Amino acid sequence: MRLSGGESGAGNIHAAWLMAVAMRAAEAYAGNRNLTALAVAGSVGAGLADRFSDLELDCYWVRPPTVTDHVAPVHALGGELPALWDYDEYEKEWSEEYRVGELDITVSNFLASAVEQFLDDVVLRASTDPVRHMRLAPERLAERLASMSADRPGEALQAAEALLAEIVTLAEAHSDADIGAFRMALSERRRPIDPALPDT
Repeated sequence: MRLSGGESGAGNIHAAWLMAVAMRAAEAYAGNRNLTALAVAGSVGAGLADRFSDLELDCYWVRPPTVTDHVAPVHALGGELPALWDYDEYEKEWSEEYRVGELDITVSNFLASAVEQFLDDVVLRASTDPVRHMRLAPERLAERLASMSADRPGEALQAAEALLAEIVTLAEAHSDADIGAFRMALSERRRPIDPALPDT
């Protein structure tokens, strides 16, 4: 099992505290061979948590999670499980919500194969479905997109270029898609052309 998240939020005491709770949660899931990865999502994963934030975890499973897979970590953490939802066919997701002390923890569970399908839908089939893009997002995506409309045109263009390059890197890292030609096209630069001089 691998644990992943965005910025640690070292300068943000709320994000740092919640990330520490996420590490405890990861220990509760450790040893389950059906779980291939656990990711810290939402504002905590992005390092943007505040005092009103809950903790969102994404679990990626080899096979559909059993009731024990859902419940055992909650018991290990001494939590309470008020909600356990059935499989959502559209979002390809099982989910549960539990509470540890005063903290609400929401867990989204996916098959690793379903996430691979999401990546193929986005990269190979140009899907714009938000459900697909939620598991292929660069760090601080919403913030960076918003800044592009506020920045000066030159700065916005540079930010867009950097974001696109990062998306390409993520797609290569998380899928088998061959996007070498697209990466090459992305690296190309237009040659400056001056107006032709009049014949003399």
